[in-house]
Parts: sequence; C-alpha cells; structure tokens
Amino acid sequence: MLPTAQTKAWATSLQRDVILLHLYRAMRIITLRVTNRLSVSNGVFHAVAKETFMKIVTSICRILLGLIFVVFGANILHPFLPMPPMPPDAPATHLMNVMGPSGWMTFIGAVQFVGGLLVLIGGTTPLGLVFLGPVLVNILLFHLRLNGGQGIGMGVFATVLEVVLIYAYRGNFAGIFTYKATPTA
Repeated sequence: MLPTAQTKAWATSLQRDVILLHLYRAMRIITLRVTNRLSVSNGVFHAVAKETFMKIVTSICRILLGLIFVVFGANILHPFLPMPPMPPDAPATHLMNVMGPSGWMTFIGAVQFVGGLLVLIGGTTPLGLVFLGPVLVNILLFHLRLNGGQGIGMGVFATVLEVVLIYAYRGNFAGIFTYKATPTA
C-alpha cells in the first residue's frame, strides 16, 4: 500500500505532537533547573537542590577538618605517630626545643584536640573554627618562615577546609564582622 495524502498528514501530525511533547518536557526541565529544583547529571534527572549539595560539602569539610585536628592534637598530647628528626641547626628545631619543655606544645595540642572535637560535634562548629583559626595561622607561618615552605601541604589543606566552613557558617559570624558594634548593658 502506497502512502496517501491522508496517511502522510496523519504521520506529520503525530511527529508534530511528539516534537511538541519533547519541547514541553525540555521547557519543564529548564524551568526546574532555573528554580534549583532539579539537577541533570549524565542525562538522568535527580531532584537534588543546590542546598543539599552545599550541606554535603559542608559535612565532608567539617568531618575532615575535625578529624585532622583531633588526630594531630591527640598526637601532640600522647605521641603515637612517628616524627622525622629535625636538623639540629634549623630555626624550627630551636623553637621546638623551647616550646616542648615549657609545656606550650601541650597547650597547643589541647587546643587542637578540643577545637577538632567542637568542629566534629556539628552544633558547635563555629566555636571550633574560632579555636582552630589561630592554630592554622601559626601552622602556616611556622612552615613558611621557619621551614622554608616544606611540609606546608596539610596546613594549606586544613586552611581551605576552614575557609569553606567559615563561609558555610557565615551567618553565625555576622555579629563579629560589623562596624556598628555596641556593648551590651
């Protein structure tokens, strides 16, 4: 049977309807993407919001930063990880020779351990970040100024995690970053 004008019209009408249906679905997907209610990954549609992604990133950063400082703080308090010997005439060695016997490193280890625990707990993360901020500055300066940049990788990684968490918890720090602060009665 040869296609007639009527069957050709029916086929083009069906094709037009299929095309319109695909256009409608595409517009619906674009609308959902713009309103952050749908994420497209490899052609599969997931109902994943932008907020959910940020929560996952925040949780990963919080757990990593907390574990880093709990482990290394505990290592300062009760050494269980081997530490390579330091060169005898290096400035870092002289600083450690003063800080170790004076008990200063014990204090730093306690601050790292408590700050790491506060970050891990979740509800106290901003307080933990306040504890760990000065420690990170000292870690970076120690490696930059006294070690010539050697061994700074972990400090930079922890600093990036700290900055991401400060951004994620920026609402909790709003009272600190103000120029109209007044004392309470």
